[in-house]
Formats: sequence, structure tokens, C-alpha cells
Amino acid sequence: MSNDTVSQLGCATLIAVVAFVVGGIGSFFFDDATLAERGLVAIGIAAAAFIAAWLLARDDSAQQNAARESVRQMLADRQGISDDEYAAQFPDTELALVMQVRNAVAEFFDVEVAKILSTDDLRRDYQYALGWGVEVAVIESVCAERGLQVPPFYLIRDSEVTNVATLTEKMKRILDDIASSSEQGGAA
Repeated sequence: MSNDTVSQLGCATLIAVVAFVVGGIGSFFFDDATLAERGLVAIGIAAAAFIAAWLLARDDSAQQNAARESVRQMLADRQGISDDEYAAQFPDTELALVMQVRNAVAEFFDVEVAKILSTDDLRRDYQYALGWGVEVAVIESVCAERGLQVPPFYLIRDSEVTNVATLTEKMKRILDDIASSSEQGGAA
């Protein structure tokens, strides 16, 4: 069973449990119903919620996988640029960070690093639905590579992040904020 399937079933189960509780509470408004009938109402609502949630999650996962494959194919088919050419576009940014972001994007799409350009638009080139996934994957990857835990509020979608270059700038701000917080925490 794939991780996607396990995740889908887990989400559907959680929603079904909530639906069962809500259905159980709601069934107490049926004055003439026996306890068994009330239980059947709750189970029916939970089963319907489970099936609906699982089907929606499965469909969403299939769309995400198709979009990722489409972008991966587009990236694989195009001309790449060298690390030096890429890094030259970020003269004021730490080279290691520039390459970590580029590597994380390439890893997300499972393509050669050379295929990732700083001008790649997260919504147009990487398709809108995947743009957010790329952003989160990069933040988590770079922080993990540096042994940092990213505070959750950094995973909020940033409207200023439009391409790989602005994603690199966001990652630089995040690392600066984490360093600043560490220094303030250590000085206290």
C-alpha cells in the first residue's frame, strides 16, 4: 500500500470518526429511535463521510500526481543551465542557500538540477496547485539540511513568492529570522 493510499485512508478515517460523533449526537434528537437505530444512523453517516472523503482525497492525489508528472516532463525536455550561470543570478545571496533551494526544487520534481531556472514561475510553469507544494517542500528541505526546525507560520503561502528566485529570497528571510530568534533566545 502506497504512502498516498495510507494518507488518504487516514484522512478519511478521521473525518468518519468526527461524522460518527456528530451523527451519534444528532441521533439523540430522534425520540422514538432505539439505541440500535441511533447507532445505525451514526454508522451510516460515518460510512458516507468516509467514502466521500476517501474518493475526494484519491481524486486530488491523482490530479497532483498528473500535474507533477506533466511539470517533470516539461522540465526534463528543456535546456538546462550550469550551476555557475544559475548562481550568477544571485550575487548577494549565500551560494550554499542558492544551490540548496535549486536542489530541493529539482528533487521535488525528480529532474536534473540543471533544469531548474531562477525564472521558473511557481504557478505558471509549476502549475498553480503544485506551486504551494514546491514552496513547502523547499522550506522543509533546506531547513532539514541545515539542521533547523522551521516554525509552522513560515509555511503560510506568501503572495510575493512567484518564482524560484523569490522563493530563494523567502528562504533567506526565513533563515535570517531563525538566526535572529536564536540569538535573541540565547541572549535572554
